[in-house]
Formats: sequence, structure tokens, C-alpha cells
Amino acid sequence: METELRYTQVQPPIQCATTVQALLDSRTVRNVRNSFFEIDESEAVRMDWIDSEQTTKQSKSSKGKRSGKVRKGFNLQKQLSVTLAQPQDVWASAFEHSLAAVSWPKNCDAEASFLFSTLILEQAEVLVRAGYSARTLADYVPTKSDDEKDRISEVSALMHEPLEIRVRKWLDEADAYPHAALGIIATIWQLPEHARRSDADWLGPWMEAVVNRAAEYQQQQEDCLLSNLVFHCELPLLFGLLTATTRSVAQTNASRAMDDLAEYLENSEDHIGAWLAHGATYLRACLASVFRSRIIADHLGLRKWYPPQKKSLTTLLGHAARWAREDGTQLLAKGQDASAAKPMWNALSKQASVSKAINHAMVLSGLIDGRRSEAKVRCDSRLPKATGHDEDASCAVMLRGWQHRGPRVAVDFSEATMLLDATGSKGAPVLSGEWTAGVELDGQSQLQLAGWEQLCWYSDDDVDYLEVEAKFGEHAKLQRQIVFMRDHRLLLTADALLCDKDGNWTMNSQIHLANKVQMNVVGKNTEGRLTSDKVESLALPLYLPEWKTALSTGTFSAKGNAIAVSNSCSGLRRLYSPVLFSLCNRHGKSPYTWRQLTVAEDLKIVGRDQAVAYRAQIADEQYVFYRNLATVRRRSFLGVHALCEFFAGSFDKETGEADTLVEVEMNK
Repeated sequence: METELRYTQVQPPIQCATTVQALLDSRTVRNVRNSFFEIDESEAVRMDWIDSEQTTKQSKSSKGKRSGKVRKGFNLQKQLSVTLAQPQDVWASAFEHSLAAVSWPKNCDAEASFLFSTLILEQAEVLVRAGYSARTLADYVPTKSDDEKDRISEVSALMHEPLEIRVRKWLDEADAYPHAALGIIATIWQLPEHARRSDADWLGPWMEAVVNRAAEYQQQQEDCLLSNLVFHCELPLLFGLLTATTRSVAQTNASRAMDDLAEYLENSEDHIGAWLAHGATYLRACLASVFRSRIIADHLGLRKWYPPQKKSLTTLLGHAARWAREDGTQLLAKGQDASAAKPMWNALSKQASVSKAINHAMVLSGLIDGRRSEAKVRCDSRLPKATGHDEDASCAVMLRGWQHRGPRVAVDFSEATMLLDATGSKGAPVLSGEWTAGVELDGQSQLQLAGWEQLCWYSDDDVDYLEVEAKFGEHAKLQRQIVFMRDHRLLLTADALLCDKDGNWTMNSQIHLANKVQMNVVGKNTEGRLTSDKVESLALPLYLPEWKTALSTGTFSAKGNAIAVSNSCSGLRRLYSPVLFSLCNRHGKSPYTWRQLTVAEDLKIVGRDQAVAYRAQIADEQYVFYRNLATVRRRSFLGVHALCEFFAGSFDKETGEADTLVEVEMNK
């Protein structure tokens, strides 16, 4: 414990610009400052962050526990008012001096931390307006063109509104829009640059509005975590650094912000859904905010993380490894070169003092450099579970295993339009983007009435199974299944349309392909081949006959950069559209076939609106899939007797019997 609570050496006081210091040394300003910043002695700091010998005994006895008392006041408002009373060039120079004095780990700085969290075009749109280089951002986000000049022009074109107008909108939107919080804090980190511009008269009033907004901001622990981290933690730390007149004032305000940050980290164990929101695409932005906050705290001489915060941060890094592709890019986001982010991951690892197990997981996910062969050998039970799922965040990630450089599947169903990401051999992206759904009755589109609701989640050593449901119109609901057979490297995606009214029903969906992956449907068969310079996979539409000449009520085709799946019925109420994806390049070179099976109940054939079953063969492996669509009955197909909603199995090569991979029992 003595090692854990070891004190850090206090750095010399912050040196402001000479002109500002001269003003602050005057009697008038000093008297005003003392009245504004007088500390209420009755207010107890909930955790001992300030390094002083008077708190040594308290630190060792409390072991980092809080007193539970609530802080009073919000001194940053008054501090900022005093600072902004000076000429703009004066306080801008002081801000620049303070920021320049902050020490960063090797190859890390504020800009690198924002680029580290730039995963999608919307975030680039925020950052380019906040003053970040369009040339630099063009290397981090997807653009339509491969030409460098065109890519830079495309990113520059995102600035269709002046920054002055946009920052005010960000302030109004920051409650529920994470990108707004990202834009606000990015703008503040670049205050000196903005203040030097001739049209920067708006900057001072806007900064006051930001601090006032932070003072009024109501804590919402599980709603828009990135906004909470910015307004409760990073923003007070940053403004405190830039405006505090003495080190003691800066440390006092910083301690309050660090209390909140510690609480967010420790509560992540019970509220991980807030960190994994939107398929964990904001996790890196949240970690970057934590990183910048810790850098400021280190600069002010505050104590390092206590063991509970280190443990929580280590767990979050484990989640980041799980939600990464093999090359270190983020699942459910457009992949770019991740090598520039490795210094940030290394710095975060040192802040957390990660265990060897988490270090190996980060190596195997491409987040940090290391010997993959050594990490594979040393993998053991201490590694985090490969598969991750959180119902609160409405997302799931499925890995074949940490040791395997192979398939990973991620799904985000937190919005009306689902997102799906799948990688294949050697981590090459296969599917990536929106997975849309549409329902029509007699040619009329049925509106999706609500988002997706989880019905079932199951995971074991063989398979991961997720089933969700959404309502369309007054008479239909669509149940969507994702089945990942990890050792077989197969992914089954399926939609089941269940209606309470007869009619001409049509069910459509589109699954977007990864960048540079194309699907070709050629020849006499209906299957698709997914190809790129690294991908050669199969897509088998089990709901269709294998031969195009056979009668069918559905289609399976390429539509732009997506796979279009369509199925229909006339005078019936139920439909099922399963597609089997191979995530292994070798499968595309092997023999394959599939058939729809006869399903029997009491020696009678069951209609396709009651239950359906399919057999598929790839190389010498055979599989069977069954889906009940009506009342659950005991039914038979290919020698299998089932009383369930869904069944997936493989056939034993020696006995010929079906081995169950997953069986979903009937709803009770």
C-alpha cells in the first residue's frame, strides 16, 4: 500500500505571461482575487489529490476513499471573469504560455489525442471547424476519393458554417450530442490560435457561456458520457489551469474535477454501457478525455491514480482491445492506418499500469506494438473474455478468440438502423456499415415504430447468438438474428417477418460491404462471392434455391456497396430470410451447396409460413438450421426432432448425427 500511495513531487508554480503577472501583482487585482477565490474551509475535498504532508495520515488511512460531502460553489466563473477583464492579447499570451508548459508523453499532445478519437466523418466535421488541419484529418477519416488533393478538399468542405456560429450551437447541443462536447473542448485547447484572429471578439463571451453552462450542467451518469467527462472533468481542469492565479487555487479546483473523474472511472464497472454507447465508437474519445485530464493533473502536481481508478482504466483498455480489428482500427467505424494511435495507447497503458494479460490483449488487437507470437503463448484465463455484450448499450462484439488472427463480428442496435461489422481471414474487413430493414404491405412501406429491442443473447465456447426485434406498422414485427459460429468461421444473418394480417408482404434489407469489397452474383447460381485484394468469401442466400432457374419469391443481389436481400409472400403472414456468410478465404475455394429441407409435423409437411429448415455444406462440413415461425410444435427435419424456436447444428463426420451449436427454446 505504501507503494500505491507514494507521493509525486510537486512541480514549480505555473508562470504566467509577464504582463498578466504584473497586473495580478497589483494591490487592486490582488484584493479582488482574494475575495473571489476565498476557499470555504468547511468544504471537504472528497479524495486527497493534493500532495501535502498534512494529509499523509489521512491518505493512508482512507486509502483513497471519499468523505461523501458535496462541493460548494463553482469558482471558475469568477476566475474567468478576472482573466477576461484583461486585453485579449494579454490573456491569450498567458493561455499559450500555460499550455506550452504542459508536459506530454513521447509522440503525444493535445492534437494527437483528438486525432486518436477521430473515427468517423462527423467527428472530422467537428474538429476541422475547431481549427484542426484538413490535411491531417484527411489521413484519419474515410473520403470518397483516393487523390490527396481531393481528400483534403472534401474535408475542408465540411466547414460550411463559421466557427463562431457552430460553437454556439455546440453549447446548446452538448447535453445529448457527444460531437458537440468534442467540438467545445477541442476549441478550448486551441484558444490562443483562435484569439489571434482579427474576428475573435466572440471568443471571450463564448468562454464565459461555456463556464456558466458547465456550472449549470446536471450530472447524467449514464446519458452522453463524453459530455459529462468534458463538462465535469476536463473543462474545469483545463480552465483552472489557464485562469488560476496561484497553484493552490489551481490544485483545489483540479481536485474537485478529479473527484468526478475518479467516480466516473470507478462506476464504469457497473455502468459500462455508458462507455460502450453506439457500439463503442465513442470509447476512444472518452479515453482521450480521461488522458488529457490526467495530463493536466500531473502538470499541477496532483497524485497519481489510486488503485481503484487504475483497475477501472485497465478494464476499459480491455474493452478497447475487444472492440478493435486485428490492425488496431475501431470496429463499426471506417478503418484507417492505426499506427499513429499507438503512442496514445502506450501512454494510457502506463497511466493504468496495465497487467500483462491486458497488455497481451492490446498487442493481439493491434493497439500497441509487441510480439504476437509471445502474446499468443502467454494467453491464459486472466485475459478478458473475448466476446462482449451489453444490453444497456445495445451492442455486442464476437471474437473467434484472442489467439486467432481471424473473424470478429460487431453489431450496434442502439438506433433504428442497425450497424454490422465483420472481419474475415487475417482480420481483413468483409462487412462494415448499416444493416437496413424495410417492410411493405401491398406495396405500401410500413414505418418502423421503434428501435430494436433485445430478445435473446447467448454465448458459449462454440457460438454467439443475438436476437432483436422491431415493430413495423400496425401489423408486423421483424425479428433479426446474428449467429456467429466461431470455430467454423461462419456468420448467419437472418430476418423473420411475423405479421397478424394476411396480405402481400415484402421484406427488404441491405448489408453494407467493407471498403474495397465487392459482391459478384454471376453464373447459374444465386450465391454471392465477396472479393477484394484480401477477401475471398462466400455469401449463401439459404432462403433461395441454389439455381437461378428454380422458382423463387425473393432476390439476392449487389446494390452499390451493399448486399440487397429481398423476400416476399402472397396471402401469408410470415417470412424468413437467412444468409450464411463465410469468414474464411479457404471456403471460397472449396465445394459448397445448400438446400431447403422438408419440415414435418405429425407426418404432414409444414408450410414455409409455419417453419423452415435448411442444410448447407462447405467442404466436408455440413450444417443444419431451423426456424419456427408460428406456434412451437415438435417437428422433424433431416432426422432432427426439435421443439424450439431456433436450432443450429453441425453433423458429426463419423456418426452422421447433428451436434447442437445453439438451440433457442420457445417463449414462455
